[in-house]
Amino acid sequence: MRSMKKTEDIVMHPLWIGPVMLMFMVVMIQTLHTLTHWRMEIDADAYCRNNAEWVESNTGYNDDDY
Repeated sequence: MRSMKKTEDIVMHPLWIGPVMLMFMVVMIQTLHTLTHWRMEIDADAYCRNNAEWVESNTGYNDDDY
């Protein structure tokens, strides 16, 4: 008669823990992204593009050009 597998054997199996960890990471990233949208007055996706230092560094205007 075969004995049943222990819970930790199933939970720690690579074919189970891999997708679960991937789903956890996706949910965490999406949650942080959504929270950032709620807290910011500008679009979170374009935050760096709207940043003044980024705009100056990419428009060719720079005070310390030599």
